[in-house]
Amino acid sequence: MELYITEKPSVARGLVDYFNKNGASFKPMEDKKGYFDAKQKIAISWCFGHLVYLEKPSTYDEKWKSWNRSTLPIIPEQFRFKKSVYKEASAQFNKLKALIKDATTIIHCGDPDREGQVLVDEVLMLCKATAKVKRLLLNALDDKSISEALGSMTDNQKFKGLSLAGDARAYIDWLIGMNLTRLITSVGREKNFTEVIRIGRVKTPVLSMIINRELEIQNFVVKPIWSLRPTMNLGGDKPVQVSYPKKFDTKEEAEAIQKQIEHKPCELITLEEKRVEEKIKELYNMDTLQTEVNKRLGLTPKETAKILQSLYEKKLTTYPRSDCKYLPEGQLNDCYVILDHLAQANLFDVAIVPPEKGMIEKPIPFNDKKITAHHAIIPTTKPLTEISEQELAVYKIIAEKYVSMFMDPFTYDKTTATFKVNDDITLTLNVKNVVKEGYKQLSSSSVTDKEETDTEEKEITGSFVLEEGKIYMADACYVNEGKTKPPKRYTAGSIIQAMTNITSPDPELAKKLKEVKGIGTPATRSDIVDQLIKDNYVALQKKNLVPTQLAIDMFPMFPKEFQNAEYTALMELELDKVQSGELQQQEVLQNVATYIKSLLATSDTLSSNVKAQGFTCPVCKTGILKRKHWKYDNGDEITYYRCDNEACKKQLPCDSKKNPMYIKCDQCGGNIIEKHGQFGFYYGCGNYPNCKHVIKSKDWNEYKKKNTVKDAFK
Repeated sequence: MELYITEKPSVARGLVDYFNKNGASFKPMEDKKGYFDAKQKIAISWCFGHLVYLEKPSTYDEKWKSWNRSTLPIIPEQFRFKKSVYKEASAQFNKLKALIKDATTIIHCGDPDREGQVLVDEVLMLCKATAKVKRLLLNALDDKSISEALGSMTDNQKFKGLSLAGDARAYIDWLIGMNLTRLITSVGREKNFTEVIRIGRVKTPVLSMIINRELEIQNFVVKPIWSLRPTMNLGGDKPVQVSYPKKFDTKEEAEAIQKQIEHKPCELITLEEKRVEEKIKELYNMDTLQTEVNKRLGLTPKETAKILQSLYEKKLTTYPRSDCKYLPEGQLNDCYVILDHLAQANLFDVAIVPPEKGMIEKPIPFNDKKITAHHAIIPTTKPLTEISEQELAVYKIIAEKYVSMFMDPFTYDKTTATFKVNDDITLTLNVKNVVKEGYKQLSSSSVTDKEETDTEEKEITGSFVLEEGKIYMADACYVNEGKTKPPKRYTAGSIIQAMTNITSPDPELAKKLKEVKGIGTPATRSDIVDQLIKDNYVALQKKNLVPTQLAIDMFPMFPKEFQNAEYTALMELELDKVQSGELQQQEVLQNVATYIKSLLATSDTLSSNVKAQGFTCPVCKTGILKRKHWKYDNGDEITYYRCDNEACKKQLPCDSKKNPMYIKCDQCGGNIIEKHGQFGFYYGCGNYPNCKHVIKSKDWNEYKKKNTVKDAFK
């Protein structure tokens, strides 16, 4: 029997549709966990993402059950990690296990990336598969793409490096997460943090990027700044604006230069005139598309990812989680069908005229040398069908980029003239005259965000007769007052962009980081942002990502390697080397284990710059209240606060939000605490046995209202 295993049910349905259109007779199995063609003896079944997880620490050693710093590090012997099946996935796993046992040939149909490779490979490993395994790489689910993929299947063994890198990524995340989360949480406890402080290999550096940007903004001092706006007589009806780039800290400095420019002769020392043709050089990958959609439509990367998955499953666009911006040269002929369908869809105000076959010159994005396991995200050969409004908006952005590379380039004449005033002042004239809009006719939306536009070099339009070496006269020169601006906060879109373009002030490190495709993967980056919001580390204010006070307070506890993205980015480089065979998986894991051990050896320094959390004791005014939890033998549980000052040790009850309450005893002036007795919980004076005052249940709410000390914890 031949068995196809897909990453998700939708891909299985896509294969069944294709096969049945081409003479097969696949029908659902009785248990609805796959399809079977009895005549050809071919089965198709699926995973639904990862069916398998890495076991928790206590399965290796009972001592790792408790969160105790003395039991760290948590490192499985010889890095032999244990994998188990998720309880909710056991039925599907058992189905696959039975099918794998009967299979003579298995076709691995996981998505064409690291995770897609691992999630099917780990099922085959746990099921002890012995059949020959082939690899099917599906970059789209339309009929043509499936047909081509089936015709180019290869031995799954060729992807062993990809699988090893995927497993290494999971093992590293486990080691970092288990060890550093427990370590930093224990450090936090010393500073009265009550939350679990979750540390992730990618998540924490991303959070650090957001926090660092926020601290830059908070520490930014707005200062007045002055600039000059010179004008020049170039023979026209009115003076023309030119540029002077320097800024001044004082008005007097600006006015001093103003006097040297205004109405003075200027020699044209260099003149460059050229025609510029801007062509589409790249298409969209997952990251650039998420960033563009966030700019244009305001959708979060997570929302965009969901829409792209839907378009992929509807066979309208290619594989979404791609890191590539190029297309295989062999797909050039598909453009005739795709462009014809897009022309009929009337997506744009400008009519698309499909070219005649053989009449297209190969656009720049068709480049076999730049293809990875995927290619750029483009429309498929399937005609556009009825889809939701948001899906259509995203589809249009993808289609626009695809069509653009077949249209005329955006063409303009550019003139750059440099003038000298008094031998030491340089003025620049930038003239840009559009000759042909070309592909820019397709959209009125600017692909370039306003914040990325160069505002220093002013561009003007017009025709000027200029001659190198000739003297022209400066006209008025205006002094403009402005203010320095802090850096902008990250948005859900720009953080994705930042995650893919990691750099460093260290030139050598920056050179290395150019080899890295960023931190995280196209499949996980949007999830990371969502998780930070869910963990209450980041809040979304309009489109901006703002760290919470909790995140800012705990930031100094992060190991320095996680206070920026460089360490994680270099780790991605090592994972790439595992994939290519340049590094052994064990070497990379050993490096991580060594790092964890070195961090533990210096862990006492992690809390040195951390501000203590919690409430100052209202009784002694010096101690910090620490939240405690106690479980009685009969199962009753109590949460309360106790002062950490040994000379005080006062105990205070909690309110419904787990915050401390300071309620004075109206008999002796002591403090009321929650107690536990034969009949359960009750409230009484903490000065027992000197004061035996007890509050009856029916009187408690009124007593609390009357005797609570207001502003005790401010």
